[in-house]
Amino acid sequence: MNNREIKFRAWNKIDKTMGEPFTLIEAIGSRKINGIDTSEIIYQQFTGLLDKNGVEIYEDDIVKEFGYFATFIVKFGKYKRARFMNGDLPRDNYGFYLKGIPFKDKTGVNNTGEKSIFVENGLEVIGNIHENKELLKQKTN
Repeated sequence: MNNREIKFRAWNKIDKTMGEPFTLIEAIGSRKINGIDTSEIIYQQFTGLLDKNGVEIYEDDIVKEFGYFATFIVKFGKYKRARFMNGDLPRDNYGFYLKGIPFKDKTGVNNTGEKSIFVENGLEVIGNIHENKELLKQKTN
């Protein structure tokens, strides 16, 4: 499940001290959000990026790469950077990335792999994995 703990900390400019880390729930001061118990909520963090239509891109969004048939799920965590033209070898990276959704075409199953998010205007949000389970099913069938 996608319930990683999202923590914050705050620098006090007046006292010049760093406060203790606190969670999103502690910041809100409640165990319910919109009347729903927080243990039943999957938090989706904003990536800080907008798609080609100005729509905010969040974790677990399904995005389409502009001009291609490839679709991806926005994830957060460890991923391998692809080999670049200058010959850099793949290496582990951490942060937001795009996880390819396998799809079938006339030649069989294609897997688009993983890639970093680097061109915000080159993506289009077409749904998310929680509301669009049918879209994911169509891609892999």
